[in-house]
Amino acid sequence: MKQFSLATISLLCATIAPLCADNAENLISQSGNGNNGSSRSQGSGLDNQKRKLEAQKHFEQRWRDNQITPVAPLKPDGWSNPFITADFIYWKAYSDGLAYAYDGVANAPSAVPPSATSGKVMRPKFEWEPGFKLGLGNKFSHDGWDLYAQYTWLHADADDDQEETNCCVTECRTAKSMYWLATNACPEAILMSCEGAKWKLNSFNVLDLEMGRDFYISKFLTMRPFGGLKFSWMRQKYKVDYDDVLFVGDEGGTIQNPLAVLPIGSDVDIRFKQKEFGVGLRAGMNTAWYFCKWLGAYGDFAMTGLWNHFKEKRKVDVDALTGSWNSENIKDKVYDVTAVLEIGLGLFFDWRFSSDAYMFTLAAGWETQVWFNQNNFIYLMNNNAPGNLSFQGFTLKAGFAF
Repeated sequence: MKQFSLATISLLCATIAPLCADNAENLISQSGNGNNGSSRSQGSGLDNQKRKLEAQKHFEQRWRDNQITPVAPLKPDGWSNPFITADFIYWKAYSDGLAYAYDGVANAPSAVPPSATSGKVMRPKFEWEPGFKLGLGNKFSHDGWDLYAQYTWLHADADDDQEETNCCVTECRTAKSMYWLATNACPEAILMSCEGAKWKLNSFNVLDLEMGRDFYISKFLTMRPFGGLKFSWMRQKYKVDYDDVLFVGDEGGTIQNPLAVLPIGSDVDIRFKQKEFGVGLRAGMNTAWYFCKWLGAYGDFAMTGLWNHFKEKRKVDVDALTGSWNSENIKDKVYDVTAVLEIGLGLFFDWRFSSDAYMFTLAAGWETQVWFNQNNFIYLMNNNAPGNLSFQGFTLKAGFAF
């Protein structure tokens, strides 16, 4: 009975103690309120300071343990992690606005033209071309930030040479020019025999500088947001040949005197040249989706606002039986802000060795780039809007971190 009573008393004291403490705090608080208002103000300030210290302590704990965004390191040791990359690219380029002639439109020097036959628009045919990328970077100890520079080079061309058909005058259909002489009041040139065009991207040079951070979103997903600069310098050439001009007609369809504008049978060569230099702000995201520790898929994208400086030239040479002369010689400068879109998808393989001190990466995928409003050739007569320059193709990447 005595033991039961002692146990009961201990249990009651343990139950009542918190209530007593709360009552004591209330009494102290009320006593302080009754004495003066300054004590209450000091207590409130101490509480706020205590909350700030706890928040700071919690933040520092997260910072130290990387609980929210742990860094995805190239290797765990060392204050820095240099790495290099090399890409082989096999891309096809496309340039808008290069259609140079069309047929399927009936036009003849008679009162009743014949019915039109099935026609087509003529433009250069683009080919697959090899190129490369070279990259150099370093991952720093400061929160896992990295600095990366990559250079891209590609040479591309396209042509549509009708002379390969070896057609004679009676076998070839007539065609109308997309680019005619600016000295005529909007004429249409009816062409005979062979016509062709050749486009060249003599140099596609791009330098990307970026600062990023690669971190884990989950155990099998990493993301690397980045921002930086893009530099570009390109040269384009476009040559259009019109051979054996048959006659020249105006907009109304009536026939002008060919000798007043261009002798019949003349050859016309139009030359376009463009030099571009650009610099702009670039930002994007690299993502890696791991199927296991060493294999996964990647998805990358980037956008650039690019300031461009274009230098344009247009020359027209005429070769006739009566002689040869330069019909046009025009220069222009264009300043514009355009956009660049980059998207890449593929698979990658990571191999770490020497106790994770080194890492080798191999990736293969498909890449697409769109350079908006990059064709600013001087067309004059058909008033073409600037065309886009785009690329797509296979990319094979190798990387090594040490």
